[in-house]
Amino acid sequence: VAAVGRRPLAETPYAENFLKIFKTSDFFGFSFYLTIFVIQIGLFSLLLKKLMNTHTMIKLSGLIPAVFTPFDKSGAINLPQIQPYADKLIAEGAYGVFVCGSTGECTSMTVAERKSVLEAWVKAAAGCMRVIAHVGGTCQADCIELARHAAEQGVDAVGAIAPFYFKPAAVEELVDFYKPIAAAVDPIPFYTYHMPSVTGVNLPMKEFLEKGSRAIPNLNGIKFTSNNFMEM
Repeated sequence: VAAVGRRPLAETPYAENFLKIFKTSDFFGFSFYLTIFVIQIGLFSLLLKKLMNTHTMIKLSGLIPAVFTPFDKSGAINLPQIQPYADKLIAEGAYGVFVCGSTGECTSMTVAERKSVLEAWVKAAAGCMRVIAHVGGTCQADCIELARHAAEQGVDAVGAIAPFYFKPAAVEELVDFYKPIAAAVDPIPFYTYHMPSVTGVNLPMKEFLEKGSRAIPNLNGIKFTSNNFMEM
């Protein structure tokens, strides 16, 4: 190493002290300074880990279909159809599945039904596809319950749509809604599901990422379902 920052190595305090030690052959002095140096490096490493966040983030890629939920003629969930559905997606090379989203008709199902559908998908995927559970809704308590259940099932990530009845009017309100939901699955990655055409919540996502990342340690990104390509 020839320099530290913009200063030549010989001009740094550490170098000056080391040179004096070497000149006087002070072995114990050298050991003392070396110990101090190692301790400082260790403290710096701990600080760096803290600043960079130790949460496990994932980078999604490939095809991740938002799967539909099969129902029978009576309106009950047809759980046996999920396994062959998953088998076909695996055979076609799907990278993962987004379960109980809009296509999955989450708003038409009870909390118990959503749990049973997710359990069936986790079992059917059998580690061959990533499973992302959508836990969003209008009731924060239900969302937290679904999030905890998703974490117990070992999903790879969790997403939640913005509340669409009493709508957040500012980014801070949206962050406050998501914060306990994401905390329920931490350190599992959390995604916000941005679909303003359905929710009527059309807040700036760039600002959400900036403010949300400070309040939600496991915020991993956005499921961006919007035709506003300028924002993307």
